[in-house]
Amino acid sequence: MIFKKKFLVLAFIVFFISGCVYYNTFFNALKFFDEAQSQPLNDKGRPTSAAIQNYNKTIKRCGLVLTEYKDSKWADDALFLLARAMYYKGTNHIQALEKFEDLLNYYPQSEHVPQAKIYIAKTNHKLKKEKEAYQLLQEYLTDPEFKDLHSSIYLILANYHLEDEDFIQTEYFLQKIIDKYPKSEEYETAFFDLGKTYHISEDYEKSNEVFFDLLKAKVSKKNKLEARFFIANNYLLLNDFDTSYEYIKKLLKDEYRQENITKIQLLKARCLVKLGRIEEASELFDIIKEDNKRTQISAEAYFYLGEMHFNVTRDYEKAIEHYNFVKSEFSRSEFVELALSRSSIASQIIQYYHPDSNISAEELIEQQYKLAEYYLEILELPDSALIVYDNIINQDEALELQIDSLNYRIEILTLEIDSLHSLDSLSLIPSVSDSLFLLDSLKVSVLIDTLVISDSLFLFDSLKVSIPIDTLAISDSLFLFDSLKVSIPNDTLAISDSLFLLDSLKVSVPVDTLAISDSLFINEKEVQLESLQNQVLKTQETLNKYIEEFIPFAKFTKIWVYKNIFRDSLKCWELFAQLQQDNPQNKYTESAFILLNEIEIEIEEENPREIEYDLAIKNYETNPSETIEKLILISANPDHEFSEKATYSIGYILFIILSDSTAAKPYFNTLLENSSNSIFSIAIRKFYDGTSYQKVDRLSFFEELERAEEEAKQKAEEEVEKETEQETEETKEEIEKEEKPEIEKEEKPDDEKIKPGYEK
Repeated sequence: MIFKKKFLVLAFIVFFISGCVYYNTFFNALKFFDEAQSQPLNDKGRPTSAAIQNYNKTIKRCGLVLTEYKDSKWADDALFLLARAMYYKGTNHIQALEKFEDLLNYYPQSEHVPQAKIYIAKTNHKLKKEKEAYQLLQEYLTDPEFKDLHSSIYLILANYHLEDEDFIQTEYFLQKIIDKYPKSEEYETAFFDLGKTYHISEDYEKSNEVFFDLLKAKVSKKNKLEARFFIANNYLLLNDFDTSYEYIKKLLKDEYRQENITKIQLLKARCLVKLGRIEEASELFDIIKEDNKRTQISAEAYFYLGEMHFNVTRDYEKAIEHYNFVKSEFSRSEFVELALSRSSIASQIIQYYHPDSNISAEELIEQQYKLAEYYLEILELPDSALIVYDNIINQDEALELQIDSLNYRIEILTLEIDSLHSLDSLSLIPSVSDSLFLLDSLKVSVLIDTLVISDSLFLFDSLKVSIPIDTLAISDSLFLFDSLKVSIPNDTLAISDSLFLLDSLKVSVPVDTLAISDSLFINEKEVQLESLQNQVLKTQETLNKYIEEFIPFAKFTKIWVYKNIFRDSLKCWELFAQLQQDNPQNKYTESAFILLNEIEIEIEEENPREIEYDLAIKNYETNPSETIEKLILISANPDHEFSEKATYSIGYILFIILSDSTAAKPYFNTLLENSSNSIFSIAIRKFYDGTSYQKVDRLSFFEELERAEEEAKQKAEEEVEKETEQETEETKEEIEKEEKPEIEKEEKPDDEKIKPGYEK
């Protein structure tokens, strides 16, 4: 009896301890996993740092169950949960795959085996083993073991085909779920995704059909609101702007989620553009940009604002400005490639139609460089990048044709002006714009208000007066001055507004409209000539830059692409031969030679932000107002590494160059308040104390600032060296600690804990 009591006590203790394992460890692991799953992904489509922390806590607690209580009945639950945490954490899919396979090997009877097999297929897909993933999922659809999971497998396959833009297969699998599994958990998602798939495939009418059906079905309020958003968007893309606008207004009243309200506001701004309400659209775009800086939605707002200026206002310079912000706002935006492409097109339009534009050749070519770099670095499409570089290389021919065309127009205009000057030099041309001809010998009274004479001379034989008649216009009759023996070519004699009454020798002609515009006409032609000559000079300067800088760089980059990406040495040397022939002394020809011969040389990489600042500041003395406009864009960007320098430069230009000390104060005060110990604040305090100024010499002032910057740079380098040395020492200490035999379990890496025997 005593033995029996002891046994019951022991059993209770074992059960209690086991229960603690579940409630205190595994239960908490489940809680952390659910918290991580409830958090939305970040803008890059990855778990947030908070979610990753919860996944790590899940892994740690599951590892504790598997190492300390590997024989408990919850071991397979812990292993399955641990593998899923690794999968969704997304940092090591290979290890996640191993854990799912461990579940199959060590716990073949576990209820989680079917789900684990599906996760194995999904993990293979994450590891870019698409063929294996598709094959496994297709096999599961014919396996009775997965009967209850068929709807989820169909949804997985639909999503994979949607990623591949295989819309037919996507629609097939989604329709399967809708038709065969209306009571499944995946039904509502499949219903919504089908409408979304039609939208992505640009079948907007079909998309609306699906979404209207969804609104009638028993689905969540969230999905109904999302469906209405797509309906409004579809109407916009179908050019039914009024209907789209009505849906947008109603949706803004019903939507309760802030992030979705912003999306609807952006759709509203796009619709306002289409309705021709440009001012309202611009204001709304600006609000969205300001309230959502450095996000996907602000990048989208910048893109559509660029589209508005490109397509509607035709202000290509503003279009370029807004397109360029798309990438800096959100580098992974789906609109980055299109924005760079449109920016490049806009630059070409400006260059072709507005050769006298204020945009420099460097700024225009920069758009094409950005597009090519995006193809190379982000999209990994070297062929597309090569097309961009070829467009740059071929630009010299277009510029030469443009110069030839301008020179031809100059030649024609010069001949016209010379001809006019020749006529003007003839002493026989009478000036009759402000006076009255009195032909006393003929008793002729001429009022000039209706007689228009511009380039002609009258040939009065008897009076020996020679006047060409080609511009003497008489519309109603022709007159022959027989009695005066006046010879007038009839084909050019025309009178437009009055009739001459020739009564014997008395001719009455109104004179106030007889205008001689020869001198004004010549001046106008000379102004046109000067404008064309300036265009030739500017276009020639641009051509020289292409020949000396832009084209050699494009050729050099092509060589780099063929060497490092395509591994085509023959093409490399072929391109190098062309480069050497066309630009034998160019720095890029030398760089290409070094590249192809694999000569090791340390080249300092140019900082694009520094280039942007240098371009903005380079004309600060000759064009301070334009410089300030460019610097304001840099100053307003807190993430720009030259933001403070731009703020300082604005204040300096206002104070020193424009002598506007009042306007300069806010910029200096901003630096004094926000960066009291920066090199700029130190420099400012030498001539401004926050209230009043002292006189300074601008040259020594800039030199002093440069010295201060150099000192700060050296100090920063020294601090980096110290930190590096410190990190090295810390690393050595950590290695020494790891080599000691006794280590606490909590200090072990999470991944090292999870290697149990897995035997039940």
